Amino acid sequence: MGPKTVQTPKKPAAATASEALLGVSIAAVSMSLGLPPDTIRSWERRFGFPAPQRSSGGHRRYSPEDVTLLRALRDELTTGKPVSQAIDTVRRRVEISSEHAGPIRAILRAAMRLRSRSVSDVLIDATSEMGAEAAVLSVAFPALREIGRWWDVGSAMVSNEHTATAGVRAWLAAEQLSTDAPVERRPVVLACGPDEMHSIGLEAFELFLVNRGWPCVTLGALTPREEIAAVVRQVDAGGVVITSHQATTRRTAIDALREVRSLRRARVFYAGRAFSSPGARMGVPGIYLGEDLTTAADLVDVTIGGNDLDPARNEAS
Repeated sequence: MGPKTVQTPKKPAAATASEALLGVSIAAVSMSLGLPPDTIRSWERRFGFPAPQRSSGGHRRYSPEDVTLLRALRDELTTGKPVSQAIDTVRRRVEISSEHAGPIRAILRAAMRLRSRSVSDVLIDATSEMGAEAAVLSVAFPALREIGRWWDVGSAMVSNEHTATAGVRAWLAAEQLSTDAPVERRPVVLACGPDEMHSIGLEAFELFLVNRGWPCVTLGALTPREEIAAVVRQVDAGGVVITSHQATTRRTAIDALREVRSLRRARVFYAGRAFSSPGARMGVPGIYLGEDLTTAADLVDVTIGGNDLDPARNEAS
C-alpha cells in the first residue's frame, strides 16, 4: 500500500543539489544506464530523442526526465523493436500518463530545489481541483515514485526524496485535521509492523478512512507488537491495520497480527507489498486489503461499519 520510499542511500547520487538541478553529463548517463555515449548522441541526432539542454560550454546536460526516457527506451529495445518504433512507444506512454503531468512536474521541481512547502502547495491546488483522494493517487504517489526512479539512476539525492516526502506528509496532516471524524465511533489503529520503516502509504490511508468518518490512531513505523496491542485495548479500537512492504519485515508483522487478533477486540486487516503474492498471505490472520487505497478504505468501512463487530468473524485471506 503506497509508493516505495527511500530510507538510506544504496549508492552515491548526484554530487550536489546544484548539479542535480542542472542535469548530469552524458558520461554519467552512459555509466548509469549501460548505454554507449555515441549511441545516445546518435538517437538525439537522428530522432531528436531526448533533447537535453546544453551547458554554457555547449555540453549536454541530461535532466531526470531525460534519463527516465532513455532508460525506458533502453528497456523497450530489449523486446527487439527497431529504434524508431521503440521511441514512438515511449513517447506514447509519456503522453498517456500526462493527464496530471503539470502538478507532478511541479512537485518534482520543488523537490529538486529542496522546497517541501512548495510540494504541499501543489497538492493543495490539486485538492481544490480533484479532491484529496484523487490528489493522493494521481499526483502525490506518482511524484514520489518518479523521484524514487530519479534517485535510482543518480539524478536525484536522498535529500530530494526526503523533501518530497516531507511536503506530502505536511499536506496529508493538514487535510486530516480539516476533516472531523465522529468521536462516538470506535477508532481504527494504523501501524507498520515492528521492523517496517515505510509509513507514507499508511499515513495516506488515514486520510481515506477519515474521509469515510473513521477516527484513526496512527502509530507509524517500527511499532512493537506489544505496543500495538496495548493501544488497541486503550482506545477500544474497532479495527487494526498493520502493514509490511519487505520480505524481511513480513514475519514480525504477522506476529503482531496474531497478537492483536488474540485479543478478540477488533477487526484485523493487513496490507503492503510483502503480502502481494497469494503464497505470502497463506495462514496470515486478518483480512488482506490489497494495493488500492480506495478499495481498501471501502473494505474497512463496510467490514466494521455495521452493528456486528464480532472480531471472531475475521478470516485469514
